[in-house]
Formats: sequence, C-alpha cells, structure tokens
Amino acid sequence: MKFGQMVLGLVPWILFAILTQRFGDNQVAFAALISAIAAVGIAYYQRSGGIKIIEASAVVLFAAIAVVGFVGGESVDDFLADFARGGTTLVLAAVMLVSVVTVPFTEQYARESVDREYWDSPKFHSTNRKISLFWGATLLVMGVGHLVAGALQPLSDPGEGTRSVDLLLNWIVPIVLLVIAVKYTQRTAAAARTAVT
Repeated sequence: MKFGQMVLGLVPWILFAILTQRFGDNQVAFAALISAIAAVGIAYYQRSGGIKIIEASAVVLFAAIAVVGFVGGESVDDFLADFARGGTTLVLAAVMLVSVVTVPFTEQYARESVDREYWDSPKFHSTNRKISLFWGATLLVMGVGHLVAGALQPLSDPGEGTRSVDLLLNWIVPIVLLVIAVKYTQRTAAAARTAVT
C-alpha cells in the first residue's frame, strides 16, 4: 500500500481540525473552505489511481460546511466551532466503515502498489477490510472525543483557566490513536505481503 498517499488523502481532514482550533469561533467557514480547496488539490494530484472516496468526501463535506458557515448566523458559527471537528471526524469514520462492506477505502491506495494479479484475491480484500475497519473504528472514537470536548470546553466560549479536556480529547488522544492506527496498518500490510511471498 502506498501509505503516504493515504496519509495525503487525510490531510484536508487534519487541516480542518487544526484550523478550526486555530481560527476558533466565527472562522470555521474559512477553515472548511481552505480544507475543501486542499481536498480538490490533493484529489487532482492523486488522480492517476482514480478519485478516492476519502478525498471526494472531503471536497463535498468541507464545501457544504463552508457554505453553511458563510450564510449562517452567529449561533451557527458557535455550533460549528464547537462541534464541526467532531462531526466531520464521525462522517469520515462512517465513510471508512461503510467502505468495509463495499470496497474498503484502503484498496484504492493499495492497488497502486500491489500487482494487479492480487487485486481479486481473498487475502487482498481481507487485509484491506481489516485495515479499513480499524481506521473507521479509530476515527469513530476520535469523533466522539471531539464532540465531548466541544460540549465540555466549547471553543465558542473559551472561558478562563486551563483547557485540559480540549487538550486531552482534541489532541493527545487523537495523536495516540493515529499512531496506533499507522502501526496497525504497517503490521497488517507487512503480514499480508509475507503471506503472499
């Protein structure tokens, strides 16, 4: 699997999470617009293997959030500031999990580095289902954490004092989960390659 290409496909989602935190209240529409533009650029850059579901989902979702953010009022801005990160992460998790029962999203990236003769093999499909399921579950946990952080320490009302819940659920836990998912992906892909050779 061309793991770097998969990570590149996730960049708009990561960018949105970072920009939402950085821009805060009243600027989520700009974060979404920047993320949608990044998704279009990445989809164009990686077009040789066809449009990937993760990139297409990012374009549609972030464009929709940008429109809602620009036309909505202050209450919409507050809601987006507090819950858009969690909501978009849950959408990404749903896309990944649905792909497990259709065409696992990781297959789109794996096909670019695996010989065509293996694309229809049960091992290829099984390995990609496992990896896609793991990523979907990981993002599901992250999304719930983001929503809890948005409810307990909203960006729209930063208040005084430490933002320990925000730090824990929006940064520490997601980074740990992403590292675990990356290691799982590498181990599972390596084990599948070993089984084939």
